[in-house]
Amino acid sequence: REKIDGTLLLGVYVMAPLLLVAWVILVTLYYLGQLVFADAVLTMLFVFTYGSLGNFGAFFELSAGIHLDRQRGNARLLPFMLLGFMVSVVAVSGSLFSGLRDALSKRELSWHRTERFRKP
Repeated sequence: REKIDGTLLLGVYVMAPLLLVAWVILVTLYYLGQLVFADAVLTMLFVFTYGSLGNFGAFFELSAGIHLDRQRGNARLLPFMLLGFMVSVVAVSGSLFSGLRDALSKRELSWHRTERFRKP
């Protein structure tokens, strides 16, 4: 049960690379003319509907809080949250791809302990 729980918990880190790959495919298909505008809107609707259950939950919580507290000025924070989300997607994707590259090349990994400067 613990292995299943751990696997499902760590599966959240696969979502960022999948989202990044989906964005690249969507933009590529659009510029190749293989994706018409109605299909793109429908695809984005599905992505946002799925994302509202997980990845974009923080955006909706902030928006609901701004609306309920009537603090319209705090809405200026939403673009910064979006920027932070994009940085997170790129960082998590880069880490995953780096780890996969290390695993495929069978590179030996080492763990370095942090030195402690305090005397016991």
